[in-house]
Amino acid sequence: VARGFAHPPDDLSQKLSSGGSVVPPKVSVWTPLTEDLIAEERHTLKSLDTSEERMEYFSSPILHDMVAFRLSNPDSTMDDFLTWFGAQNVEDAHWGELWQRAVNDSSLPSPGRRVLVPEVAGEMALHYLENLDGVSLLMTLL
Repeated sequence: VARGFAHPPDDLSQKLSSGGSVVPPKVSVWTPLTEDLIAEERHTLKSLDTSEERMEYFSSPILHDMVAFRLSNPDSTMDDFLTWFGAQNVEDAHWGELWQRAVNDSSLPSPGRRVLVPEVAGEMALHYLENLDGVSLLMTLL
């Protein structure tokens, strides 16, 4: 079983450009956001000064999926990933840059694991508590 791969797939009908079957990767599962997380995300987006920073913020989940795909399918190409991912008519150079990072950057976190940044988690918790009214705080504690 390839790295980054959860279990044997049921359907191996999708093919790589090399002729092998696509091994579905183990990717992060994104859960719905709560109101406090939505507020925190808005705050984070407002704090990003440049379009490059915003692009990096929104590209992070895709980059992690690319890394997972590469670990499961070492001989794959970016076109193989785009076919598996369901992206069509991608001509943006940013996708190519992300793919090169997924292929070459060994410092990227392994897929399927959430990256916890203690400072950010602490700030989010404090922000949540600061914005609670008295009744909500009491209900949270009970």
